[in-house]
Amino acid sequence: TGKSNIKANLNEIKNAGFDRIVLLATCPAAVAACQKAVDSAERGQLAQIEQQLKTNRLDELRKIEAQLAALAKEHPEHAQIPVLLQTVEAKIGKIEERDHQIKQVGSHLVENKFAEAEAVAVALVNEYPNDVVVKERYAKVKKQQKNFADLKALEAEITKELENARALVDLKSYELALKKYETVLLLD
Repeated sequence: TGKSNIKANLNEIKNAGFDRIVLLATCPAAVAACQKAVDSAERGQLAQIEQQLKTNRLDELRKIEAQLAALAKEHPEHAQIPVLLQTVEAKIGKIEERDHQIKQVGSHLVENKFAEAEAVAVALVNEYPNDVVVKERYAKVKKQQKNFADLKALEAEITKELENARALVDLKSYELALKKYETVLLLD
């Protein structure tokens, strides 16, 4: 290493695709300088991973999980790596649970189980108030709930009018019954 800037050299080659870097120290002072530079570079890598943890994308979190698992094998002496790995695993678990609940809402909607869909959607909104996907799913529940209620009201109104038309037939008021049927069936 001589008089080179070890830390700068490590940072420069850090993302070059090497799976190992070998440092050769020629004296005790160089060994200490190399160890200090390596520790600093590892802290920088961990800080970068901590920054990446802010993502909610499952694919990115799985990549981070793999990176941390590899780092944990390479550097078992670093106590921070297993903690970060546990954090990532917990976040992955939480996102998978959220995704499962979102799918549950969709299943309830398909089956017209609006109370169940709304209960799960409300729980999701309470747990993830800033999540765009959760907000969209909740809005979809409310819209489908309203559409279904409107459809049921229309169905009830048509059924009532058809019953009125049948009553007119029973009273032998055929012309009035025919007009009522035409109105109900939108034939006029």
